[in-house]
This record gives sequence, C-alpha cells and structure tokens, in this order.
Amino acid sequence: MKRKPCRLPWLLTFVRGAIGKEYVIKHYRYGIIKTKYPDMTKIVASPGQRSCRDLFKISVKRAQKVMDNPAQRAAWLKKVRQKHRLFNQLVKYFMLEAKKAAKKREMEGKYLVRSCFTQHIPPQQSTGVTPSFPVHVTEPLPETICLSG
Repeated sequence: MKRKPCRLPWLLTFVRGAIGKEYVIKHYRYGIIKTKYPDMTKIVASPGQRSCRDLFKISVKRAQKVMDNPAQRAAWLKKVRQKHRLFNQLVKYFMLEAKKAAKKREMEGKYLVRSCFTQHIPPQQSTGVTPSFPVHVTEPLPETICLSG
C-alpha cells in the first residue's frame, strides 16, 4: 500500500529507524514516511513463541561470547570463511544444536517410557517405591495405548 510521503525537517531525512519510542522513519523508493512506533504491550506470545525467543536470546549470548574471544573467533572463521556472516552463522548453529538436543531428549524419553512397559525392571534399579501392580509382564503391550477410552 503506497502512502503519501510526508514533509519532514531536513535533518530527519538522514535518519532511518526508530526515534526513541515515539516515531519510526521509513525510507521507501517513493519517499520518506514517518509512522508511529508500534505498541506491543498488549501482545501475548504463545508458549511456542516464548520458547523460540528464549532459545534465540541464549544463542545470541553464546555467539557474542565466541565473537569476544579472539581464539574461538579465529577457529570459527576457518569454518565459515566469511567474516561478515560469522555472527549470523553462529546464532544459526547454536539454535540448530539446541533443537537437535531437544529432539534427542524427546526421543530418549519416548524410548524409556516404551521400554518401561515392555521390559522387566530389576528391583535394585527402582527408586524405592513399591508398585501396586505386578512387575513381571508376561505378554507385550500393544504398540499404542489410548488413555481417552
């Protein structure tokens, strides 16, 4: 949607982006416009968005630590070979690494639950709680268990 460019003071024509938390100066091909700064106070992020934002914050902090250490930076530069893209590549690497670790933990959890239902657990490995059901399973359980009935 093309907006009518507004007349700005001469000094503001050299500014791009936010001015405090009041206005945003945007440069387009057809001219320069001034818009109101977005009010994000009433936005409620979903749990997935919050977890992704937290993951991104952690990845940025780890990438900044690597960038601050000259030895680690030199080692990563040999891998990336593009100096101006190193920070972005580090953030991407750390985010993918965290996602792979989370997926691996999920898979291990599913395996442990499945193995608890299909295999005998010796009493010396138990947590000390006596189960109210027989420990020895004589026949294997079905592949899927439906709890909703």
